Parts: sequence; structure tokens; C-alpha cells
Amino acid sequence: MTSLGLVLFASSSSAQYSVGQTISQVTRDKVVSYCANGDEDITLGNLLVPGVGEPTRVVFLNFFESWWGSCRAEVPHLEDFHQARAESGLLIVGLGNNFNSLSCQSWANLGASFPIADDRGSGIWSDFGTGAIPRNAIIDSDGVVRYNA
Repeated sequence: MTSLGLVLFASSSSAQYSVGQTISQVTRDKVVSYCANGDEDITLGNLLVPGVGEPTRVVFLNFFESWWGSCRAEVPHLEDFHQARAESGLLIVGLGNNFNSLSCQSWANLGASFPIADDRGSGIWSDFGTGAIPRNAIIDSDGVVRYNA
């Protein structure tokens, strides 16, 4: 049996949501605009709804900036995690806040088949306290934050 590990680095920036808190309706209503590997605008709350045949849905938000090397280095690991867990209800969404160095599609071309979204203007970044990148948050289907660092 193969074990799949994903290293998550903690940062010291403050966040609106800490582990154990439920995201607000205001945050659930914020629109995620896919710019690669998806062609829809969907609210964060709708991302939490299980897909057909999924018993549950867990959303893994990866906050990144295209110019930062550590963010780029995460892409293949996130893709491996996505491939291993997507059928069990894990949805990874990359949320970019700066596409000056690489376009959204170029970011996806680093090896990501999971959805990439342009978060400039939605405010999801500030809701999760992104001051240091890369940053990741995990939200369960009830909207409870299970990880945020």
C-alpha cells in the first residue's frame, strides 16, 4: 500500500477563520471564478455541496501567487493529492491573487488538473488571512474549517 503525504507549512499571519469555526454565509456567497480547468463561476458555498455519488465533500483551498517559487513547487504535490483523493470527495481549488508572472492557464500548465480560480476581488483571500504564501485551508461539507495555515 502506497502512502501519500502532503507537507503543509504553517505561517504566522492572522486569519478571520481558525480551525473549528464555521464559515459565514457572507463567505459562502463569495464567487469563485475559474480561469483554468473549469469554466464556471460558483460560490464557495456551492463548492461544499457533494457531487453526484460523493458521500461528502471536502474543499482544499490553495492560496498562491504565480511569482513565488514555493507556490510553484506545491503544484505537483497538490496534483498527486488531487489524483489520489478526488473520487472520495476532495476538491482542490487553487486561488491565485496575482497572475503577473504566469497567466492562469500557464499556472495550470505546471501540472494542475484541479480547478484554478482568479481570486482578485472576491475577498476569499482576506477571509482566510493570507498574509504568507503559500497558504492552504481545508473546509468540510458543513463549512467547518479543519485546517488553515
